[in-house]
Amino acid sequence: MTASIHQWKRSGVQSIERSRHVLLRSILGARVLTTLLFGLACPGTKRKEYTVQHKAVWLMVVLALVAGVFAQEADEEERIEVEKTLALGKAKRVEVEVSLGVGELSIEGTEDLLVFAEFECSDERLVPDLEYEEEEDEGLLVIEQPEVGDDIEKESEWLLELHESVVKELSIELGVGDAELAFGGMALEYIGCEVGIGELEVDFAGCEQDLDEAEFEVGVGEVTIVVPCDVGVKVEAEAGIGEVSAEGLTQMTIKDEKDEDADDEDDEDEDADAEEDATETVWVNGMWGKSDVTLRISAEVGIGDIRIELAADEE
Repeated sequence: MTASIHQWKRSGVQSIERSRHVLLRSILGARVLTTLLFGLACPGTKRKEYTVQHKAVWLMVVLALVAGVFAQEADEEERIEVEKTLALGKAKRVEVEVSLGVGELSIEGTEDLLVFAEFECSDERLVPDLEYEEEEDEGLLVIEQPEVGDDIEKESEWLLELHESVVKELSIELGVGDAELAFGGMALEYIGCEVGIGELEVDFAGCEQDLDEAEFEVGVGEVTIVVPCDVGVKVEAEAGIGEVSAEGLTQMTIKDEKDEDADDEDDEDEDADAEEDATETVWVNGMWGKSDVTLRISAEVGIGDIRIELAADEE
């Protein structure tokens, strides 16, 4: 299956023209601003007496604005934007693997395509391929940042829209950066997400199907998880050096579901140890145990805080 690709760079002529207009406006604005500031700082000074000082301050402000304008334009000129898409194939069940070394990642659902991807990178060598293969009714999609040398700045922003009903499993690896994940409307059965350093925001509002397992691990950073109020939710959260806070959820101790099928042939000592570890502290919403739909979520942070929020009730 071939990916549809749209690629463009910012035009150098357009950037220069834009810079010229911004620069002229900045110079005019700087002159007015410095006149006002100098007049306020020296209210008793006549205009002729502060002409030299005024010009010096005005020149400094202009130089600072010029440096900022051209630094911003230079940064924009170095970035490349690419769009890639994959249409739906024959697969009824697709597993997606995402791997980004350094950058920002956003993921949400879509109804039209298997994947719509928008990549903004500091170098064209950082733009990943959409590697997809199908076998009978199952598919595997891999989106991985290419390995490049240390001679380039590795900055990337990825926006991925994945099909809501066909994508069933999602694995994410992010080395350094921030991630915003919105799973509302998606029929995922498994989510695994690992972040080395960064902030992670996860939104489950709008989820209406069972989610058997969603695991989020962050080495250093912050985690925010928004959960729905109209389906059952259980969140297991642990912060090594940090705090766990939950708004609108109840903390309780329940039997660890992982230990329900313990081997009956263990000796008495092992059974005693297993019994001590057979409970876990979790946070649940008001629909836990009452709803036919349940979401099972776990979050772990080495250094940092975990915040769990209840989504606003949609009428």
